[in-house]
Amino acid sequence: KRFMGERGLDVKVKGSVAWALCRNIGLIALDISNPVQPKIIRTVHIEKFLWHLKIEGNTAYIACGKDGIAICDISSPANAKIMLYYDTPHHCTDIASAHNLIYLSNGKHGISVLDPGTNTILSQIHLPGVSLRILTHQDKLFVFNQYTKRGFLHIFDIGKTPASPTRIKSIRFQGKPRDYLLKDNRIFLANGNAGIGVVELDSEGEAHFKTSVPTAFRSDRLALYEQNLMTFSRTGEFAVYSLYPDGTMELSSTATTCSRVFGADVFEHYAIIAANEEGINIVDLNATSLNRSNHLLAHLNARFEDVNWRVNSAGIFVRDAE
Repeated sequence: KRFMGERGLDVKVKGSVAWALCRNIGLIALDISNPVQPKIIRTVHIEKFLWHLKIEGNTAYIACGKDGIAICDISSPANAKIMLYYDTPHHCTDIASAHNLIYLSNGKHGISVLDPGTNTILSQIHLPGVSLRILTHQDKLFVFNQYTKRGFLHIFDIGKTPASPTRIKSIRFQGKPRDYLLKDNRIFLANGNAGIGVVELDSEGEAHFKTSVPTAFRSDRLALYEQNLMTFSRTGEFAVYSLYPDGTMELSSTATTCSRVFGADVFEHYAIIAANEEGINIVDLNATSLNRSNHLLAHLNARFEDVNWRVNSAGIFVRDAE
């Protein structure tokens, strides 16, 4: 099902609700319990440049690029609301949280630590290259960088001094880290033309680059499908890999879905895809044909058909919050 007229840039699924990040609109809660007929539950208007979305518990963290960050309370989807805006001094590419602090990747300006209680930057760490994505896990901060034509994973300890991360290790690998996915004791990396990278975390929290798996197309986005790993290209191809306990992967299927993939997640056997100008697509992963029209469900142009949509002062169609 295709809907929403403005650009769909990212999407994350929690339970039977898909949280869609749509430029010129904001954060939209979609009831996808019936994927053939999704319903808009709530629109949280965010008049900022939207970039990446992360869901942790009942909180949505949004990297807003040049406009900093936005944090939303999503404990009640029908009453979702903004908790915090913060205009960061640098372009924010990704966001993570731990120890009641916010960790930001800032592109060419490394990473920074924000105290959301006082809206104060506590520390700034400069790194070579461009900081693209960021992750917190088990008192570690993982920063995914690109320097020249190589990817780097910089690992920091945030257990002892959360406000001042201490770098403990750097790992070099091929490709540009475009996305990541944490499952059990492994971090999977979408490394563009270099395929999928696998980083293994041992019981002590130490990280080791395990392997790189080549893909037939550029690996841009990752999602979990049951016990399988999915990777998507920006141009619409996707592949499903079976995951085994020893960390190995085996290609099980490939297909083509919508024309663009900017963000993706999975609900049951449906892929929920942020498809840029096409809005949000819901794709049936059980379709056996390789033809994209047999994967993509019926279309709904809600931008024009929904009576709650209006034209704002900039001439952009937006939907009023309920």
